[in-house]
Amino acid sequence: MNITTICSVCLACSVLVCGLDVFSIVTREGRAHLSDIAWATLFVVVQALVFAWASQDLIVVDEGALTLASVVVVNVACMAAAHFSLLRREVSGKLLFAAAPSDWVAYRVISVPVALIALACAGALCVLAVELPYNYELENVKAFTLFVEWALLTAALIGLYFVGQRRGFLAALVPLASTFVGIAEYFVFLFKGQPLQPGDMMALGTAAAVAESYVYTITAQCLWGVTAGVLALCVCAVLAQFRRRPEELGGASFSPARRNAGMLANVIAGCTVLAAVVSNVTGVSYFAKYEINIDSWNISSSYTTQAYIPTFISACQLMVPDKPAGYSVDYAESLSAEYAAAYDASDLGPALNKARAAAEAQFGDVKPSVVAVMNETFSDLSIFDGMHAGYEGPQYFKSMGDCVSRGTFYTSVNGGGTTNTEFEFLTGGSLANFGPSVYPYTVYDLTRAKSLPKYFSALGYSTLAMHPQLGTNWNRVNAYRDLGFDEFLTYEDFAGADTLRGHVTDRATYDKVLEALESNPEPQFIFDVTMQNHSGYETGLLDEDDMIRLDIDGQSDQLIDEYVTVIRHSDEDLEYFVNRLRELDRPVILVFFGDHQPYMTLGYNNNWYPGEDEAVHARRVYQTDYIVWANYDVAGNEQASEYSDVSASFLGAEVLQKIGAPLTDFQKAHLELRRALPEISAACYEDAEASWHLPGVDSGVEATDKARSDFATMQYYQLFRDAKDIYCSHL
Repeated sequence: MNITTICSVCLACSVLVCGLDVFSIVTREGRAHLSDIAWATLFVVVQALVFAWASQDLIVVDEGALTLASVVVVNVACMAAAHFSLLRREVSGKLLFAAAPSDWVAYRVISVPVALIALACAGALCVLAVELPYNYELENVKAFTLFVEWALLTAALIGLYFVGQRRGFLAALVPLASTFVGIAEYFVFLFKGQPLQPGDMMALGTAAAVAESYVYTITAQCLWGVTAGVLALCVCAVLAQFRRRPEELGGASFSPARRNAGMLANVIAGCTVLAAVVSNVTGVSYFAKYEINIDSWNISSSYTTQAYIPTFISACQLMVPDKPAGYSVDYAESLSAEYAAAYDASDLGPALNKARAAAEAQFGDVKPSVVAVMNETFSDLSIFDGMHAGYEGPQYFKSMGDCVSRGTFYTSVNGGGTTNTEFEFLTGGSLANFGPSVYPYTVYDLTRAKSLPKYFSALGYSTLAMHPQLGTNWNRVNAYRDLGFDEFLTYEDFAGADTLRGHVTDRATYDKVLEALESNPEPQFIFDVTMQNHSGYETGLLDEDDMIRLDIDGQSDQLIDEYVTVIRHSDEDLEYFVNRLRELDRPVILVFFGDHQPYMTLGYNNNWYPGEDEAVHARRVYQTDYIVWANYDVAGNEQASEYSDVSASFLGAEVLQKIGAPLTDFQKAHLELRRALPEISAACYEDAEASWHLPGVDSGVEATDKARSDFATMQYYQLFRDAKDIYCSHL
């Protein structure tokens, strides 16, 4: 018997049992209570959803008997819960009789403690509903953080139970939310290789825009989590009837005033408990008090070893930007000026650097347009030992021998979080100086932030951003305006464009760039955020003849195969774009980089490179590649593709240095900082002695540690100035 058959038979049995129950109740009592029917319907709906997944072959069966067991158990649990919901008045009556037979005084003494114990058990089931779907290392979760999660959920259950006058409908919100969070967390892990984080809450529109690209399979662990949620709901349903009027148990009936006083007491008790929860979440530092930290380079491990809800709360608290020690506006300004003066007097400045001097002299006459392409998920997976399959990466990109510069590009994200790479490039700030779960576009007020669009506008350039998706994704429509872009082209502007796997192709965006360059002779800064290579990678929308098939240690991986295939398409489109730029009769600088690696590399990195230094391990999956290319001869540069690695935060300053553009004090500071701090991201950083370290760990190199501190101070000033009105006011 297959899974679909099991689910269909169980669903039919549930409907039949519920129908017989309702018939029996109506025959015996004259009517069935609508609230009882509503509870039973809820459980049948859950069962119907499981059947829907099974009928679409979306339940992963590779766990064999364990999967079959989970399917049977979740169906039996739903069936039993629906049955008990319809008979809950009888069930609760028997429980009451056992606890306090016909004795109103005994009932009053024992009913609340019994309810609290039941809610504590429901809280434990809610913990399982949250953790089981996504956490395959549940045995490694710290006991204390599991206790914190249980305490929060149990307190929420108790508070809502009393506010709801000891009925179950409000308390039921907790197991419903727990089950939803657990399944949502599983899907985010499945599609991004990362947990659902606070910043993701600000980007639900972005998630919805790409939702159809994924296949929503569920596992046995998901079904175990749903089972736990169903059982917790069943407790709420039965407890809703675990109350009696005094006249039912031999006591005197309450007067209206006494009844109202009792209701008020319930509300006060419930609100007190809920207030304690809010006070704990907002008033206690989960990082300092509970030692719940977020590991920037291995965020997933933070959630799987510290329980999801406490870790999520800690991440929310860490979104508040820490003001650097000793910070003041005057100090930050003097620090920037100090670094700028050091640059001017160094071998980087035009006084001692002939190449820079020549480029400066040329820039004023040439004023090239600058096109920055942040290519979705563009990376070279050949760095993973050719994927153990002889994979050689994007061939045209790697063959470009006439670049102004090229090299490894260090990012703060893997598998998602595109917006953070563009934030680092456009502002020169680093996510290393924020919490790892922060998405600045959706959190912070960027109207005062210094940025490349504002910089180029001051030079007389027009500024254009484009992204062939919804403008509301990641709050770009507002963030781009705040950062100083004159115009933003979105999905509507690409109507009728060619697509690949449902996404607008890279070539279509390049044609838009070319159209802008050909229609406006004035210098422009154009920022193109592509979409073609976005996950998921099991769409099946590519022709088999088009697919690259890799034999990875004797096995195939559909995700990797589809990914490297779309990267080949990107590579071909890049060649097309560069050839078109060569033909333009105007000077253009092309800056091209990938925003992050696909999430699948995290697993391969862990499997193929175990036991190595953690920072080196992180560096491999938090890197892509970049090029700076020109269609004209840049003075002072041989344009022989000199290799120079760079972090996303420093790339803007490095480009301006190479092409001779004037530099702000902050940009000069970037270049000077790199002597002691060559690379930095939220995942790792490199010190002056070419050693790599995890964030939050001092390097032991005095110059590097000072550079990190100084960078944080100058970045805070560039973004927040006097630290007033830090947060975004429009989403």
